Amino acid sequence: MINYINTINITDRNKPSYPVNRDYAAKVFNNSICNTLDYTDKKATKIRYTYHDETTEDFTLNWNIISLEDNLCRATLTVSVSKLIDYMTIMSADGTITYAVLDTSSMEVGKDYSITQDVHID
Repeated sequence: MINYINTINITDRNKPSYPVNRDYAAKVFNNSICNTLDYTDKKATKIRYTYHDETTEDFTLNWNIISLEDNLCRATLTVSVSKLIDYMTIMSADGTITYAVLDTSSMEVGKDYSITQDVHID
């Protein structure tokens, strides 16, 4: 019998010219797959808005399977900017893992934006 050990690497490619390896996120997520007691808490189902006034607000992030063959999931959200958002963080349900950070520097107060975030598993 041959046992294969697979690990998931997590890379934030929201800035294509500067991909960020999320080594800590990968380590915790891989351990969570083996220890299924906390697996649900490690899923990327939270998005946190960090405002310019240093306050934060959390929202639920829902993923839709786009293609099983291509291993692609997508989350789409509408953002109504009522005050300046410094950045958004896609994180685990329990808030312990950062999977991606979204640059919101071009967003203007008083406008609505539609953001699509894809997760592709190579």
